[in-house]
Amino acid sequence: MKKTVMAVLYTPFLITGLILGIIPQAFADRTTDVVMINCSVKFSDVIPGPPFPTPEPEEYVVFVSSSSAGAPVVAKGTDCAQAMADVLSAGFELRRVKGTQSHDLNYILIKNKRLKNKK
Repeated sequence: MKKTVMAVLYTPFLITGLILGIIPQAFADRTTDVVMINCSVKFSDVIPGPPFPTPEPEEYVVFVSSSSAGAPVVAKGTDCAQAMADVLSAGFELRRVKGTQSHDLNYILIKNKRLKNKK
């Protein structure tokens, strides 16, 4: 109830701010770089075993990645831990991690930058 009342009270101010451009102007001096990395288990040879042969997991490697224009590029097949270390050391912050049923890990890393002397 309290959250609903607060949302109703603040909504007109938010809409007015967006219409007047106050909120976009507050963020106009920033730019954002994004890196998305999908790490997947690399399997080595199949190990015979009962009841079915199972592959032996070897390591997590970058299966696919995508980077915005100003962000570092991560090569396919790179060790996942090294790729994460490289991107984090470039000033990026981990925004989201999601695991999948196939044991993949999806990472989204973001770096916000202020533009210098924007006029």
